[in-house]
Amino acid sequence: VNEYLTGFELPDLESVSIAGDGALIALGSRSRIQVLMLPGGKAIWSGPGEFPRLSPDGGRLAFVRNESVVVRDLKTAGERGYLRGEKAKGLGAWSPDGRLLPVGAWKSRLALEKKLFILDTDSGMSYPNGSLGDGDYGNWASWVSPWFLSVAGR
Repeated sequence: VNEYLTGFELPDLESVSIAGDGALIALGSRSRIQVLMLPGGKAIWSGPGEFPRLSPDGGRLAFVRNESVVVRDLKTAGERGYLRGEKAKGLGAWSPDGRLLPVGAWKSRLALEKKLFILDTDSGMSYPNGSLGDGDYGNWASWVSPWFLSVAGR
């Protein structure tokens, strides 16, 4: 990456997401995200958040901001929030069709354990998919096939 990278220092880099066609890369630290065009590295968006995940087609960016899941349309700059007030802590990879996202969260303020939820970004509904251990925020969850979720370390 080059002179277009701003907002954080490379040692702070915690996550990287590349769109399916390789035209975009999202870089994230604990508090900042930057989306760059490839090749060249021109910044197309920068803002607060963590765990950036580009949709397979590169049209949307999902991330965690203020313990909520945000999905930003990179063409229109519109944003939609999900799981507000439910302590979202991390995101896994988009489903191949760009509809579903694994989310590590405490679904209620009184929950005793963090769970992995599957968020349907079309309907806004989320469905439990299992418990997460200490230090696991669901960010390693990925899709092996269109409808089979794999979670590293399980």
